[in-house]
Amino acid sequence: MKDLLSSEYIIGHIGCVIKSFMPEGVYENIVRGRHSECLVFVTSGSAQYSFGASILNVEKGDVLFLSKNSRYTIRVFPDYKYIYTDFDICSEDSGKLVSAVYKPDPRKTNEAFRSLLFYWTRGGRKRYTKSRELLYSIYDLLFDSKIGDTERHLALIEPAIRMIAEHSANEPISVENLADACGISCVHLRRMFMKQFGMPPVKYISKQKIDRAKELLEYDTSSITAIAEMLGYSGIFYFCKSFKKETGLTPGEYRKLHGK
Repeated sequence: MKDLLSSEYIIGHIGCVIKSFMPEGVYENIVRGRHSECLVFVTSGSAQYSFGASILNVEKGDVLFLSKNSRYTIRVFPDYKYIYTDFDICSEDSGKLVSAVYKPDPRKTNEAFRSLLFYWTRGGRKRYTKSRELLYSIYDLLFDSKIGDTERHLALIEPAIRMIAEHSANEPISVENLADACGISCVHLRRMFMKQFGMPPVKYISKQKIDRAKELLEYDTSSITAIAEMLGYSGIFYFCKSFKKETGLTPGEYRKLHGK
């Protein structure tokens, strides 16, 4: 499943743009999936969308993307109001995108959705042209929010990244140490590392050591045993095993291929 923001899509048919609300309660849409893609801008209240094992929570200012063919149950809390638009994308990815929640700039997003609603309900020759133009601008706002999230997440775990880079190889470093440096829990730290690097902190530390080992094998004349000691490995056997697991080569083979 791909994220809506992973590619640039051409917007095809626009089915509707509607300002609506849902009374408090539980609503099911599990017999048939959605007939099109959908963007929901929450103007007040909150709700919870359940896609089997996956749950998305939305509140005022959020934008929810619902993928074509998606099936879900909605738990609506008091005063849930929103503007939504159904549309199609011209891509083989249609119906294969993952539903997701985005938190774009609230003021700009509110203006964009209300303009979209205005031009759609107004009708006229420019109805589709202007609505499609505004949908692309909303897409840009969602993309900008994703970049902003990445920067915020990196800033949050920057102390851990710096600690790993500066830490002596011979001094053990734990996930607890890293989490304390960032002022967050170990669970939150692991989640942030998975989002940013696609791996947990322990794997990230191991990869940094292997990258450093590559540099030493390429440019340093020290023995493989000495390099293993420099990097804090408990023994040459464990170093060789870890290195081959990561690179597919033993340290000796790597040096023969890449040594300067």
